[in-house]
Amino acid sequence: MVVIRASAPNKLHICGEHSVVYGGKALMAPVEIGGRRNVVTLQPSDDGFLRFSGDLGSAWLEGVGKKGDDVYFPVLDVAAFVCQQLREAIPSVHARLVFSDAPKGTGSSASIPVALALALYTYFSHVPDRQELYDAGFVGDNAYHGGKSSGGDVAAVLSNQAQLFWRVFENGTVKPVFDPVDLQLPNGTVLLLVSSDRGAPKATTAAQIEVFAKAHGIFKKPVELTDVERNAIAAPFDAVVAKIQSLCRPDADAQALGAALDENHALLQSVSTAGIDEAIQTAKIAGALGGKLIGAGGEGGALIVLCRNEDVAKIQETLENRGFESWPVQLAKNGPSLD
Repeated sequence: MVVIRASAPNKLHICGEHSVVYGGKALMAPVEIGGRRNVVTLQPSDDGFLRFSGDLGSAWLEGVGKKGDDVYFPVLDVAAFVCQQLREAIPSVHARLVFSDAPKGTGSSASIPVALALALYTYFSHVPDRQELYDAGFVGDNAYHGGKSSGGDVAAVLSNQAQLFWRVFENGTVKPVFDPVDLQLPNGTVLLLVSSDRGAPKATTAAQIEVFAKAHGIFKKPVELTDVERNAIAAPFDAVVAKIQSLCRPDADAQALGAALDENHALLQSVSTAGIDEAIQTAKIAGALGGKLIGAGGEGGALIVLCRNEDVAKIQETLENRGFESWPVQLAKNGPSLD
């Protein structure tokens, strides 16, 4: 067997976090942070089972059981799903992850499963279409999110451009909808991705979804809510998402876009932390035009700030002095690929 190497980008949730769970609109984009992607290399093994190894340990499928480090159990679910879809036995292979080092909130829970799925489909000489990769990636992402994935992260890492994403609820079912959009920042600006991680245990996405629900008085599952109830939750978020989308163009007012990011962050205060808020304020004092948390939020969560090109170095230095790591990000031009 020829060694198979597959990769996938991370994602940036530009706006629409949490409300997307209830049918709200979200803008998401594939990104490469420092030019890095999540890479999975598949090679033959004589173990007799499928092993997945990465920077956090190793786990393997042996018969119908999952063993090893449970952080990788969701990707084992992806492997089992692909084999079930193709009606193939679990292969004796070793999948090794080279992690992109992307911070929390940038979709590694979708990117890694998609890369593994592409590698496994290729191993079985099957060329997967977008839906097959979405379905396989969703298995892993949903497991990492405690059964509450919106599917948006998977859609973003599968794409070659930004996506407007939402979910349609009908008769107890949920259908994801994706609409490619052309997003460009105002001339002379860049988005800076910042990690608020300072070593404390990181909050899980599932836990943060519960925090958001409790803060908004939501005590039913999204599918159990009425259209009126879901619309009431999503409406204020949808308004700011539309504003941010309209300002993501080269000739837009950069200060207005920064203010819109601040407005979106204010709506997410229930899932923010003192560290995230401090990082945003630190960046703004140093010259950033505005910012917001991205992803689920919570302890160790990531955020973005909008900066003028000439202010990036100063803002990064100021953030570093306060213990916050940061990276300028570029929108990825390619989704998952065989390398």
